[in-house]
Amino acid sequence: EKGQLIKTWINFDGSGTVSIRDSYNVSSLVDNGTGDYSVNFDDDMSNNDYCLAGTAGYNSEYIANHLTGGGTEINYATDGCRFSTRHVYNNNVSDPDHVEVMIIGDS
Repeated sequence: EKGQLIKTWINFDGSGTVSIRDSYNVSSLVDNGTGDYSVNFDDDMSNNDYCLAGTAGYNSEYIANHLTGGGTEINYATDGCRFSTRHVYNNNVSDPDHVEVMIIGDS
């Protein structure tokens, strides 16, 4: 049924020079700074009301939706999204070795 399948996903190394391990419907990955990433989609979403979920790192990092590394709010776009990875204990941005993100919504 529409809206119930994962439309985009990515598994990447977020430390040093970022690199995509594997992905689906991803045209590019951008490193905007420490713990601050953008994922651009091959096929646009139908609107910007989709769900981003993910995991990061081995050191209790988490994915912060709609935030840049500096904590500035960024809205999702139909052609991609920006998010940060942060330590759960101190909320500091981090560059984890393993980042996995999925997008669920209408495309």
